[in-house]
Amino acid sequence: DEGHAQVEIIPQRFEISQESKDNFLSLAQVLINSQSYEPHEIHSTPATGAVVWQYKRREGANPDLPEWLAYETARTDSERQVGFNDLDLFALQSGWASIQVMRNRHLSPDLDVKTTPAFEFTTAPAKFANPLVPLISIPNYTLDGDTPRTVTQWLEPFFNQLLAPLPQVPIQEPLLVRIETTYRYNLVGEQHIPDTVLPLSLLAPTSTEGKTDPSFIATVGDYAQSWFNDTKPLVNASAGFSFDITVFSAASSASLPLLRISNLSLAASLVKPNK
Repeated sequence: DEGHAQVEIIPQRFEISQESKDNFLSLAQVLINSQSYEPHEIHSTPATGAVVWQYKRREGANPDLPEWLAYETARTDSERQVGFNDLDLFALQSGWASIQVMRNRHLSPDLDVKTTPAFEFTTAPAKFANPLVPLISIPNYTLDGDTPRTVTQWLEPFFNQLLAPLPQVPIQEPLLVRIETTYRYNLVGEQHIPDTVLPLSLLAPTSTEGKTDPSFIATVGDYAQSWFNDTKPLVNASAGFSFDITVFSAASSASLPLLRISNLSLAASLVKPNK
């Protein structure tokens, strides 16, 4: 189309428990020079995952660039990326990428001229030996608000949102959650002086049993709250709880980590003591 770059995602087959289903994922996108161009949908069939993309210059990108990404420019870009928006990591947990080459589909520069099927050739798929399991690593995440609450009242809504499945994905794989709880504070108030760290509890990887509010969240929170009430630790601007959270896949014997939040922090000033 006037020399514009175009990517066609062909119809896919979708199965759940070996039963054929309509596509339940967002449409696959192939990103090319994503800093300057964004995918522009030409037409699609969501039920099969089929879609055709062309690439339009982003707002704010260099105005000297062509409005539409040229085919020759895209063809030589080796940093193309395939992605899905709103992908439910906990539901799907792994991906198995493969590649195959289709030859002789477009022998004429006029796309309306079709190749006779007998002359088309497709190689056998080549793929990795095993599925790939992603790992999202978040160094720090802060529980924040205006009103003090108990530790459990902070943790439960956080995990409800973290574990809630996306509505468009009709499957849910089992998960294991590990939580290490510590209390940190700094007596000196200087950043170059390491915090004092008090270990409080360690929850071994425990199944969520498919729930967004597994009972062990309250167990972890109640224990931290009880320690806070009984010990009455130092409370200053640096003091607070730190939760090291790892979510594992429980769908295989490997139990590979899917998500790591190294420091889910809760300031001591936001913890409401139980009377």
